[in-house]
Amino acid sequence: TRLLTVTGVQTCALPIFHMAWNILNGKVLYTDFFDTHGPLSVWLFSFLLKMKSGDVASIASLFYLRKICLMFVYLSTILLFCSLQLWTKNLYLNIVSAALFIGQLTIQVTAFRIRPDIFMLNTALLFFILWMKNRRFWAGIFLGLSLGLNPKFIFFNLPILITDFFLQNNDDKKNFPPSPSRWKRFQNSKLALLAGEMLIFIGISF
Repeated sequence: TRLLTVTGVQTCALPIFHMAWNILNGKVLYTDFFDTHGPLSVWLFSFLLKMKSGDVASIASLFYLRKICLMFVYLSTILLFCSLQLWTKNLYLNIVSAALFIGQLTIQVTAFRIRPDIFMLNTALLFFILWMKNRRFWAGIFLGLSLGLNPKFIFFNLPILITDFFLQNNDDKKNFPPSPSRWKRFQNSKLALLAGEMLIFIGISF
């Protein structure tokens, strides 16, 4: 703990690192050990550790994971700008919003934490971008990834599915001409978002 304090790595990074280490050593999540985060978060960090060159069992691995989390904080800023641009079309306001996002103290602190939250933020923003572009099946995949990374996303997940269902129901009442493509008809169906999300859950179950 003293070493982590001196190096600036938070102690909350240790459980995540330990669980990723367990996966690397052949242990099975929810059988050999338990985690309150989603299964995808543990698998993701174990994959990142596997990609690291050199000795994984060292303090350098924590700095390696922290750098990756920092990169995803910057990526989330870009995705936030893109999603706001799709929504509002106001370039200058969106630039200011992205600058305020990356400049606030909470984000700067989060950038140096080894946690799955920042990955969940990126998948959630990708969901919103795809949903705005009416790529509803692919949006559902990223919605499922967000929930798979952190179960806390369930508080956003259910309202999103319900809202999308009612929006699609209202669109059906407008009697738009049917699309000649089966894929496009599926993308516009009520079940497209849920189907993408269920595909992720089926993959996790295997």
